[in-house]
Amino acid sequence: MLLASRFRSVWTQRAFLWQVAGKFRLQPLVAGLTRRVFARSPFPLPPVVILQLTEACNLRCRMCYEWGRTGTQLQEGRGGPATLPLGLVESLLDDCRPERTFYSLFGGEPLLYPGFEKMLERAKRNGSSMETVTNGTLLARNAAMLAELGMDLVRVSLDGPREVNDEQRGRGTTDRVMEGLEALYREKQRTGRTSPLLGVIYTVTRDNWHCLERLFCRDLDLRWIDFVTLQMQTFVTREMGLAYERILRREFGCTGTATWRGMLRDPGEFGDLDLGELLRQARRVRSTLLRSGIPTLLFPNTWSEENLSMYLKANWTRMRDYKGHCIAPWVVTDVTARGEVAPCHIFYDLTVGNLGERGIREIWNGEAFNRFRRYMKGRLLPVCPACCQYYGYA
Repeated sequence: MLLASRFRSVWTQRAFLWQVAGKFRLQPLVAGLTRRVFARSPFPLPPVVILQLTEACNLRCRMCYEWGRTGTQLQEGRGGPATLPLGLVESLLDDCRPERTFYSLFGGEPLLYPGFEKMLERAKRNGSSMETVTNGTLLARNAAMLAELGMDLVRVSLDGPREVNDEQRGRGTTDRVMEGLEALYREKQRTGRTSPLLGVIYTVTRDNWHCLERLFCRDLDLRWIDFVTLQMQTFVTREMGLAYERILRREFGCTGTATWRGMLRDPGEFGDLDLGELLRQARRVRSTLLRSGIPTLLFPNTWSEENLSMYLKANWTRMRDYKGHCIAPWVVTDVTARGEVAPCHIFYDLTVGNLGERGIREIWNGEAFNRFRRYMKGRLLPVCPACCQYYGYA
């Protein structure tokens, strides 16, 4: 029975991922995510672009590496939150039209972006697919728009039952998120649409590790959602952050290296986290979701006591999921709210061009980007294993 249950779980997740890949026209990309890397990208344009539409956010989540207690937006010299000009976004969408690029929207809070509707309309007119990550507080007022204009995927951050989530994200946040999830579900029911697919992202921190069951087995109406992501909090140690700074300065002449400081944590902070209890709750949650046909995506991929212990102790090279490479620079790029193009989404200190000066095709195929690819061929930067998303790459 246990083997059969595991088979159903794996099959459901893989079928879901392939369905999403097909929906977003990503089969060629999925097929290309191999261990081979090249001096140049095999794609003439980026198959995936992550757009930071705005740095502005309406919440101040405690663990956020942008606006949290140690967030980069609170560091000196930032000059206030930036917003990506709509003209630059529209030019990017048109330039990438031949590739039918998949766009992932980030912030700040993407739904605060003043040109959101025009951007989404243009992307869909160009034949592209798009997802947005959101804190969910503005979802209810935008539910009809998202469904009508064809947003493909919405991922909502929700980190526990009301008292826990509100403690991390602000009083009243959970009720607004729940209203938004229900509103989008009702809109899809009313119109007969299946899109956007609706997912919940649960980021495990030292403050909410014990609340998985309460959220997914008691508080959340599972009819509303299509999938769940369980991910460990991304964090960086001071030692690896300083080593990262030295490499960027020596190899690329990059002196602005503030992003890692927004994720700075001492592994000792996770000492009270009971991995046995976390994994017990995760197993029950995944089983409950599976019975409702809802797949669970895990980051890192292997949730075992030994593997997660290595993650939380910052012993990343001893993890089962550790790899000596990252294929992201060959298949995805990040565009910041300041128009800078970066080869990494999480650690976007190193930039290789600005859309206000050159088009995306020139930057993607340019010497600065290819120099970074050559450096990354078969190796990692010191901070790479700290990113839980890294473990999802092939």
